[in-house]
Amino acid sequence: AVDTGACTVDLREAAPASAHDTTPTRGVRLCSLALSVRSPEGVALHWAQLFHAPSGRDAHGLPALALGRFDLRFALASDGVSAVTGLDFSVDDMDAVLRDATSHGLSIRRQGTRHAAFDACGIRFVVRPVL
Repeated sequence: AVDTGACTVDLREAAPASAHDTTPTRGVRLCSLALSVRSPEGVALHWAQLFHAPSGRDAHGLPALALGRFDLRFALASDGVSAVTGLDFSVDDMDAVLRDATSHGLSIRRQGTRHAAFDACGIRFVVRPVL
């Protein structure tokens, strides 16, 4: 068996939208996805073959794939369970996203003036303004 780093998300049933939901949906682009897997090198190679893309390394030396406007990063799963552990977004209105996260009780960590991060449901979310 090949470890593909696969995770599943059931998109068949969408939760009903709340009348008070102010989450911005326009002007949001997913830029990067981080997967924690049992074998980062092997999983990166597998995904590189699927996408016919060269594998490389990210700024931290971890296996990564650059797929045009989207990056996949692979890290070792500390508990042996494959999971999505990070999502990076560029957004039109970063302040609105951060206000929404704060209103839900999430702690925001500023990373300079152009990036911010927060953790929710075991996933690290990084947001940055559209350049």
